[in-house]
Amino acid sequence: MQRRTVLFLSLAVGIVATLAFVLTAGDEQAPPPSPSSLSPTVPTVLVEPKAVQDPQPVPPGLPRVHVEVFAKERYLPPSPVRVQGVRVVDGSALPTWLLAGAGAGFDASPQAAGVALAAIEHEEGLVLRQAPITFGAVAQVALGTRLVVRGHVVDAQKQPIVGASVWFGEFDADGQRRVVLTVEEGAFEALVLASDGVPFVVSGEGLATQWRVTSIAAPVLPHDAVMERGCVLEVQIAALAVAMEEARVFVVPRPTVATSLARWPFFEQALLDGYPVDANGRAVIPALPMTGEVGLVVRHPRAPLATAQAVTLKGERVRATVPLQFAARSWQGVVTDAAGARLLRAAVWGKAGRVDLSPGASQRLVPPHLQAVGTFASCTDTAGAFTIGLAEAPDASLSLRCAGRAGRDLPWSSLVAGQPVVLPEWHGGEVEFRLHPPRAGTPWVAHFDLDAGRDVVAKDQPWRCSLPHAGCYDFVIRTLVGDEERGRTVVEGVHVTGAIELHAPKLP
Repeated sequence: MQRRTVLFLSLAVGIVATLAFVLTAGDEQAPPPSPSSLSPTVPTVLVEPKAVQDPQPVPPGLPRVHVEVFAKERYLPPSPVRVQGVRVVDGSALPTWLLAGAGAGFDASPQAAGVALAAIEHEEGLVLRQAPITFGAVAQVALGTRLVVRGHVVDAQKQPIVGASVWFGEFDADGQRRVVLTVEEGAFEALVLASDGVPFVVSGEGLATQWRVTSIAAPVLPHDAVMERGCVLEVQIAALAVAMEEARVFVVPRPTVATSLARWPFFEQALLDGYPVDANGRAVIPALPMTGEVGLVVRHPRAPLATAQAVTLKGERVRATVPLQFAARSWQGVVTDAAGARLLRAAVWGKAGRVDLSPGASQRLVPPHLQAVGTFASCTDTAGAFTIGLAEAPDASLSLRCAGRAGRDLPWSSLVAGQPVVLPEWHGGEVEFRLHPPRAGTPWVAHFDLDAGRDVVAKDQPWRCSLPHAGCYDFVIRTLVGDEERGRTVVEGVHVTGAIELHAPKLP
């Protein structure tokens, strides 16, 4: 089995003609094609040509297969795996994904370092664990057996609090939190899966929720908490009411974080997708500390994300008003997989210009992508449908991402009303095609018009060829005997996110 790397891609007839002119015009070079003359959906990829070598001689009578490759679009890979949950008992891997912090979200940098909050699925449900992220490594979180954890919860005057909720970041098989309540003398007892990075979260009526990271290992140390009175933050969105229930409010840290706020679980917003807003544009955020300064971010699919608005917390109740400006126009679309099945919770962004969707690496474990100021953010519903505001700019584009799928950045001008947008599955590995022979039991020859080389392939063996990137491609495959074309196959709109199979037109 042989492999060749594609060094040239036929992007358009004009580019081919220009290259042919350059190769035959001696020292005189033609100017490069103007970007405005190219389709906005076809990226221009200029590749340094390799030195022209004498082609491998072809034994007479062998069938030849000629392949033309046309790159239509480049796809983006999912964020790299940075944390892996495993069982202590046998080291087997568990389904793991990141919710917040370094490496979480879409378009995350493989160089991101810091701490991350991982969700790990196991036979009893789901657990959340914090893990350190370092460059070039995958952090492992080992889940062991259940151990008994005991402790006490008291107030600032050291008086026991009865009825406080204690949570160690675990969910049962039905998705409900495994919570225990404090009883007499503020005592509690919980069974917790042993591991590092365990969130110890305590909350209660009228109290400021607090958390810290702990390790559960034998012998288990007491887990005690001292609680303070909390603040309720009432948020009113000031805007012309347009589907206000679609808005979500997020609390983000300011550059300087008070001690009480450093203990507040910003990460819980990743579980709840922020705080809901009612039809009147009102949201209520309970259980904040009574002192400190926070930022408020309002996300609405028809309004651009704005810089966080600062709010000072003081006392048991604070009110804040956040203005919101809706776009003049909106767009409705549908996202599907390659087979046409609707995709739930695919992330959608509308943007103008080169806006970086990188989620950052918040050390406070804030939900990702809240810093993408100026973008419109939405996600698909159970029918795969979404509505999003239109950015009023000639270079406006639509970005789509979904877990386990190729990411796409599309110019608004390329979208067609009523036509679904496809997010193909990401297969990973070598991005290549494997071309199968035109006839069984016969050696054959494979080559490209724009590649000076050719390969003689052994009988019944496929020919492997690497592609420059994952994306959408068209292929034109011709089978020839001598100079006579015996068959032609055109394969259009192929989603390549790993290895694909192509077949040469058959010979008798």
